[in-house]
Amino acid sequence: MRYLLVALLLLNFGYFGWSLLAPPPERSSPEPPPLRDSGLQLVNEARAAEREQARTSSPNGLISPPEAPN
Repeated sequence: MRYLLVALLLLNFGYFGWSLLAPPPERSSPEPPPLRDSGLQLVNEARAAEREQARTSSPNGLISPPEAPN
């Protein structure tokens, strides 16, 4: 059991020393992956499309209130 503990401590110190002496990784920002066209739409895009549709469908550019059910 004692040898196992000594071996683990040596490995731990070795790893710690290696992590201190190893060159730091390059910090370049990779280019983000391209967006996939999955057919989903962002909420703000959907609201903008609704506003555009409502603006073009009403004659004075105002959004009309919903009609009351009969």
